[in-house]
Amino acid sequence: MSKFKKIGIILTVVVLTFLLTGCGSKKVKTTKDFTALANSYNLSTQNVKESQYASDDSIKEGYVAYNNNWQIEFYVLDSVKTASSNFDTNVEIFKGSKGSTSSYVELEGKNYNSYNLISNGQYMYICRVDNTFIYANVSEEYKDDVKSFIKEFGY
Repeated sequence: MSKFKKIGIILTVVVLTFLLTGCGSKKVKTTKDFTALANSYNLSTQNVKESQYASDDSIKEGYVAYNNNWQIEFYVLDSVKTASSNFDTNVEIFKGSKGSTSSYVELEGKNYNSYNLISNGQYMYICRVDNTFIYANVSEEYKDDVKSFIKEFGY
């Protein structure tokens, strides 16, 4: 193999490694951003901090956006450490629901982690950005709707 071919292969591996490790970062969004996007998707929203998590001081804000078919949740937590812990817990729950046929993608960047899984007819997604995270566990038939929302949200 020629010297230039070896250098080309090494350079390709380095570039692919950089691209696949997600060395970038994501912009932190707010509940206002979440509810505004939900409204543009004609989704109803509900503040779940007051109704479900009033006694949990680690959750600063929590909203669910939903329609008759699917829902997506967004949380602001008290710290990056708490958000990371919640992310890890939910990823383990997702992994525990894996069937014999499944596919997943896991990414990590400077200020974020994301994990998505398709298994047993469900589409599961969680993404933590700093002290926030977005979460969905929906029927696979609504995967494209949820993915579109998440992509537009930037998570």
